[in-house]
Amino acid sequence: MRSFRLAAAFVAILVAFANAGSRAEEIQLVAFKDPIEDTSLAFPRDVSTVLFTRTVKHLPAAGEHELPDPELMRMIDTDRASYYELGYAQDFSFFLSLNALQRVHHITVTGWNLEGTTVDVKYSDEVISPEEKGWKTLVSGARLDTPVTAIRFNPATVMQAIVTFHTPAATGKPPRICDVAMITQQDLRDFRIERRPEARTRSPITHNSMLSGNSMPFERQPNLSGMGTGARVLYMSRGVNTEQVYLVNDDDPKTSCEFSPTETESVIIFDMTEQRRVRKACLIHNRTPGEVSGYVVTRLPWLDDEEQNGGSNGNGKSKAKSPPPMVKIPVSWFAEIHRLGGGRTDEVEFTQMEAPVIECRYFIVRHARSPAPQTAKLPVWLRPMAWWFAGNAVADVMPIALGGGGSPFTVYDVNVFGDYPPEDWEVAPYDRETALTTASGPPPAPVVTPKNPEFFTPPSPP
Repeated sequence: MRSFRLAAAFVAILVAFANAGSRAEEIQLVAFKDPIEDTSLAFPRDVSTVLFTRTVKHLPAAGEHELPDPELMRMIDTDRASYYELGYAQDFSFFLSLNALQRVHHITVTGWNLEGTTVDVKYSDEVISPEEKGWKTLVSGARLDTPVTAIRFNPATVMQAIVTFHTPAATGKPPRICDVAMITQQDLRDFRIERRPEARTRSPITHNSMLSGNSMPFERQPNLSGMGTGARVLYMSRGVNTEQVYLVNDDDPKTSCEFSPTETESVIIFDMTEQRRVRKACLIHNRTPGEVSGYVVTRLPWLDDEEQNGGSNGNGKSKAKSPPPMVKIPVSWFAEIHRLGGGRTDEVEFTQMEAPVIECRYFIVRHARSPAPQTAKLPVWLRPMAWWFAGNAVADVMPIALGGGGSPFTVYDVNVFGDYPPEDWEVAPYDRETALTTASGPPPAPVVTPKNPEFFTPPSPP
């Protein structure tokens, strides 16, 4: 009798799977316009990054050794996943000078194992030493119980700050501070990080070059997928909140983009506007069952030459022809393109991927959701048979793995790093209005591969 019960349970599961449907073989992507055109949006700017001229110094407590500056730079470098590890039951302070007055709106702290850790921030609007009087309290006792915490306060004019972390007693894994971002009310789109003209004629450097910044324990390259370098989100899989689309490549790691919880495949495609030498990427996301991967390609096969080089004013390019608003791509395409790396998203909020340098224009994030237990109703005709053979082992409903559902895949931040000498880059004001009406800027990347009309199928009308 037991074998009959097991057989009935097995048949019930198979039928429920058949009713639930199979995993999608195609992914529908939706195109989004360049955020430089939308004046109703605002993208606050991080002014504490190492890309600017910033001074950082450890303030050791009694009996502590002073840390070298490169170690501290991990907390303000461009890689959100690089970190400095704190000790248990420790008060750790460091001094940060912005070297200019900045109107700071809020502070975002990113890290691991921060449960029970708190932070204090003092500031000054003039140049004074850490030992002098005159420091004002900006934040006191703010808790850092999540991987990404936004600490909000009344906007303050800041030139210098003292940040102090208070860690709890041993709780398992030591606290790690990945990033301290000071977010201003300046709009990120009013500035641009670009390679200097003379750097464009220089021969490419090697991945292990001392000039590339890889010899330092912190990242000095700008985020090539970030809005600050002119990159934008070109396509995303459907089901995403359109108001959140642009939040994955802004300066604030707390802002995020959430996909539909019913999607088994989530995709974001970044257009870096020109060919880049990419070596590394980092993602911040929520914990959800599945695997995330990063891919790089030189072109998208469903775009022709005009669509490849049009549709963006980020570098003053022509808008004669915009990319198709919607396309369907086969899942099998990902097996044919270059995978930079990836990992499981069940137990971590940070995924790093690194590989030999590769030339590419587009960076693609793909999350494949693992099947999750859900409740599926058995067909009415099967319930008497299941009850007869299996008794209470099979009721009219049964938890089985269907895929989809559960918590949605949420992306907070995407960083892509190149292989250029740090001195190649400069930060300068950017005139958005001029960019919308002129055709200046670097020439578009050459396209030699013809459009493949067999690659995608237009979506059905709604």
